[in-house]
Amino acid sequence: MTKRTLQRWIIGVISFYIILVVAYFLLRLYAPPTTIPNVPPSTLTRVADILKDISTLLVAIPAAWLGYCFQRRSAYLQQLRTLYTKLVIAIQDCITYTHHANPTEAEYAKTLNTLSVAIEEIRGVFMNFPKENSTGGIFPFEAVKSMIDEVTSLKSGDDFKKDDAAKRRRNIVEMWKAIREPFLLEFDRDFPSYPVSPYLFKHRVQEISVVEAESEQVAASATENNLVHATVSTTEAESNISRAGLR
Repeated sequence: MTKRTLQRWIIGVISFYIILVVAYFLLRLYAPPTTIPNVPPSTLTRVADILKDISTLLVAIPAAWLGYCFQRRSAYLQQLRTLYTKLVIAIQDCITYTHHANPTEAEYAKTLNTLSVAIEEIRGVFMNFPKENSTGGIFPFEAVKSMIDEVTSLKSGDDFKKDDAAKRRRNIVEMWKAIREPFLLEFDRDFPSYPVSPYLFKHRVQEISVVEAESEQVAASATENNLVHATVSTTEAESNISRAGLR
């Protein structure tokens, strides 16, 4: 189950609960009292009583469905992680192939096989978008199929086009960048709690250095003032001793 589908079901279940609570509150608010003797309960009162009697069922069924949705979402995320791993391996095999000076037929076949497996794995997770006058539909990540054309155009063995490899490699990297971000949007990602990066805290380190420099400057000034006061005190003490000796 995709993130968008799960969000729709969560919003739907919450909306159902809100409507249920509001409806029961309004029924109890506008229903006439049932304590009047020899007067049958009104329709609003009977409906409110029915809602009260089946309230457990009305709460349990949407909650059970929501739990089923979360289970499907968890299984779907596991499939996505497996697919993403195989997709990364396929892309890296393509990039590695372009770095070879004279790739063999076995390396050529292995690269194409890895790409073909990744394409079929995508078909197993994502459906093709429907298209008029077409039975197969539109493949959701067409750039992966285009990578096969990039690899086959280079060929292998003595026919390998080494001069064209850098261009094909750039094309593969650009295709991978084009599909990576939309693909990662399906995951539930967040920022790490304890990142390790010198660039992330660069400004903070600079601020700390400035504060430490200012603190050292203040401490040096205080030390210098203390030395001045100590010198003055020593001079005054010597003067007092000299006066005492004169007396």
